[in-house]
Amino acid sequence: GGLADREKTDLENYLKRVDREVCSLLHDRGDSPLVLAGVESLTSMYRSVTQYNATLDETITGNIDHLGEDELRQRVLPIVDAEYARSRDRITTLIREHDCPVATNQEQILVAAAAGNIDTLLFDKATDLFGIFDANRGVLKELHRAPSGAPGDASHDLIELAAVQTLKTGGTVYAVTADEMPVKKPMAAALRF
Repeated sequence: GGLADREKTDLENYLKRVDREVCSLLHDRGDSPLVLAGVESLTSMYRSVTQYNATLDETITGNIDHLGEDELRQRVLPIVDAEYARSRDRITTLIREHDCPVATNQEQILVAAAAGNIDTLLFDKATDLFGIFDANRGVLKELHRAPSGAPGDASHDLIELAAVQTLKTGGTVYAVTADEMPVKKPMAAALRF
């Protein structure tokens, strides 16, 4: 015990308070990735006390006080993009191999989205899917035209409808290319139950 030990304990307590605030701010954002940036000794100590589960392993090290907001963002983007790709690839494999409850039929996906049962939705970003969906009856009628937006037009962009419902209930949505889809369909979902 000495001054150095006391300073380390004080710093750890301070970082725990910071972590409580960070966790509070990110609480409603699901598992949004957190990238630490700063001097290695501090980021390492913060990593040892954090309760936030989505803190990424890769860190931007060094004195970041001289970095502007845009430069910091440019350094963080590749780290987050790589994590995004890893997460997308993991869920794609789970769906392809049916290692979790899966829905690949449009009606099933829309019903599950309306009920809040989708954990992760993948959709082919080059595909259009328009139609009328009755959530109460679970009935889908595909149309070969985009919604007009006119009063009385009950049609929707069905992929957008599924994505919005998934996001509203805390799910994750990935827009991917056709070759990144786990199945040869416009949408695929990993279900919660």
